[in-house]
Amino acid sequence: HVALMDGEDPSLVDVAESAFRAARSRPVLRIHPALSAHWSDVPGWASVLDSFSSSAEEWGIEEWREALRELRSRLDDSDPRCRTVSDLLSLGFTVQAYPNGSGVVFAGRRRLPSVWFTPALDEGDDSLSRIDDRQPVPLDDHIEHVHDVLEEFLARLPLERWRSALEAAVLLHDIGKADERFQALLLGQDRTTSWLHAGMSGRARPLAKSEGLPLSPGERALAGRRAGVPQGFRHEMLSLQLAECAEESPLPSDEWARDLALHLVSAHHGHARPFAPVALDRDPPRVEVEIRPAGRVIKAALEGRWRCTHPPHRPNSGIAERFWRLVRQHGWWGLAYLEAVVRLADQLASARESSCAYSRSAGAASSEDDGVQS
Repeated sequence: HVALMDGEDPSLVDVAESAFRAARSRPVLRIHPALSAHWSDVPGWASVLDSFSSSAEEWGIEEWREALRELRSRLDDSDPRCRTVSDLLSLGFTVQAYPNGSGVVFAGRRRLPSVWFTPALDEGDDSLSRIDDRQPVPLDDHIEHVHDVLEEFLARLPLERWRSALEAAVLLHDIGKADERFQALLLGQDRTTSWLHAGMSGRARPLAKSEGLPLSPGERALAGRRAGVPQGFRHEMLSLQLAECAEESPLPSDEWARDLALHLVSAHHGHARPFAPVALDRDPPRVEVEIRPAGRVIKAALEGRWRCTHPPHRPNSGIAERFWRLVRQHGWWGLAYLEAVVRLADQLASARESSCAYSRSAGAASSEDDGVQS
């Protein structure tokens, strides 16, 4: 669940069970005090909540099966909650206590039969950095586009208390693309050619997207080797490291908001939950970024030697600890909800860029005469 402002109705934003069923084709059922509005019509709901919460560490599977049967007996056969409980009993289930012990979650062990489910829009690779258009998208333009979409979301969602963290996350989420090897990958070139062409064309602005990025995973792997991008490299992990050491950035001063912003940066393609992918980067270059998206100044740099000795996947990077701190603060779905806001803002902005919904800045991209592939 997502913690709400005083007076806000959780039914306006909480559709976890139906969303999980549609996306994963599995039943899930949450018993938690924050969901009392959804269960107030069930006879004896308070006693159900109390017994489920207090027995999370004591009951075995048979006790839980009996408890679910008892809960089902209190529901009408036409009630969707009754169907969920029946699905859990027929498919088998796991049960886990909330991090703070205030409730439990039941999840089906097997998929529901013959249920269509939605494929992922973002597989966690860099395919969203490709744009089906002749002109590349500069990094600062893309960040502004994502920021604009976030503003649209915040006008409709009860997330004002997390605005500073969400804004910082979208402003910082892609700055790791400034790595010269990633820039070469975006252009479908090797590092030397990319560097020479950038100098010849006067292109000083790093790119976020280009049609030079191949479509298939195999072609991307080949292009990555040509550009010198190490296997497993994640631009968002470099974004995180640049954000952590930035000379100037929009990171909030509040510790919890800063933690959330940094996690949202590292998790915006589905990683860092809790670990960063392993990438053996034996000779990383110095990376420097200075951009001004949405009127904010972002200035950061990392030396290659420091990057070599501080890979994001190292156990003491702080990424895993930050994830679990935020899970304890926001809950499983609360944190996932906030992650989804950033991921969907990025995806929607990318879709609009691909459909030419944004006008490109003059001089943002080079023509074929400049020698830069677009």
